[in-house]
Amino acid sequence: FVHEGFDNMEFIVVHDLFMTETARRADVVLPVACYFEKDGTFTNADRRIQPVRRAVNAPAGLKSDWEVVCDISKAMGTDLKFASSEDILVEVAEVKDDKPAAIQVIGGKYLTDLTDAASRRVRLPALPFDVELSAYLPNAEVKALASGAPPAGVAVIDGYYLLAKAAELNAEANTPACVARIVGRDGRNSEPFLLSSTARQPFSVRSDGRVFTVLLRKRLWLMPFSVRLDKFTAEFYPGTMKPSKYVSNITRSESGRDAKAVIQMNEPMRYANLTFYQASYQQLGQGPSARMASVFEVVRNPADKWPQYSLYVVTFGLLVHFITKLAGFIQDRPRPAQHD
Repeated sequence: FVHEGFDNMEFIVVHDLFMTETARRADVVLPVACYFEKDGTFTNADRRIQPVRRAVNAPAGLKSDWEVVCDISKAMGTDLKFASSEDILVEVAEVKDDKPAAIQVIGGKYLTDLTDAASRRVRLPALPFDVELSAYLPNAEVKALASGAPPAGVAVIDGYYLLAKAAELNAEANTPACVARIVGRDGRNSEPFLLSSTARQPFSVRSDGRVFTVLLRKRLWLMPFSVRLDKFTAEFYPGTMKPSKYVSNITRSESGRDAKAVIQMNEPMRYANLTFYQASYQQLGQGPSARMASVFEVVRNPADKWPQYSLYVVTFGLLVHFITKLAGFIQDRPRPAQHD
C-alpha cells in the first residue's frame, strides 16, 4: 500500500541522513547534518527545551535543517530571514554629542567570503567614504608583534596581526576578524586597520570634520525587557565538577514594573514567546570577592503552547469518541421484555 502510494506521486523530496528505502524512491534527496554535527534545540511534548551542542564538524557542504528550509524558501521566492548566533556585521556609526547617531550596517554576507587575497569595497550612501574589507577570518586572535613573528604572508598593522585559529565546535565561541581600510570619495585611502569581535573599543575615523566609529561584532537581538541576576546557585555531584543543579533567581523589568522569576536546569522561563534556558555560568574575577554570572540560552518559540493545545484537542477527541460509543452502547443494549 505504501509503495503504491509512492508510485502514484508526481514528485518526491526526501530530507534524510541515510539513503533509506524512501530516499531511494525520491526524485530529490537533500542531505542533512546529523544530531552531533549541529547546534540547536529540541522541544519535547512536555515543552522542555533541550539544547544540542555540536560535537564534531559536519562534512563540507552539509547544512543544518533550518538552513536547508531557508534555502528552499528563498529559491521559491520567500526569504524567511532567519538568523543564527554566528551572524556578524560591520557597524559604522557617526558620533554626535559623544553618542552614536546615524548607524550604517554592512551585513556579514559581504564579508564572510573574503578569504585569502579577496577584498570588497562597500559604499554606503550616507557616509562620506567607502569601506574596504579583506582578509576575513572566521576565528582569529589579535596578536602583538612583540609576542612572536606572524606566519608568512600575514600583514602586520600598527604592531599587531591576525592569527587564524581552528573553528570552535561551539560556533558561538568563534571570534571573527578582518582587515579594513577607509577609502575617501576623492580616492585617498587611509592606512589599514584590524577589526575583531573581541575589541572593547571601536576604531575611530575622522572625515570632513565628522567623527565615525567602525566596529565588527556579532548580531544582537534586543529583548522587550531587561533581566537582572539577583542570586546564582551551583551544586555539583560529590567529588566532581559535574553540575547537578544551576539555579538563577532573576528580576525581569519591563515598562517600570518588576517581576521575580527562577530559571534552572530543565525549568526555563517562558515569557513573550521567548524561552530562557539555564545553559551555563561564569565566574567574574578571582578570590572571595569574585562575582557569578549566569549564561542563558534564549529561544524564540511562537509554537511554545502547541504541544499543550494538541493535548487538549486529543483529549476532546477521545471524550467525543467515548461519549459516542457510550450512547451507541446504551441505545443498542437489549431491553428487558415487558409482560402484561
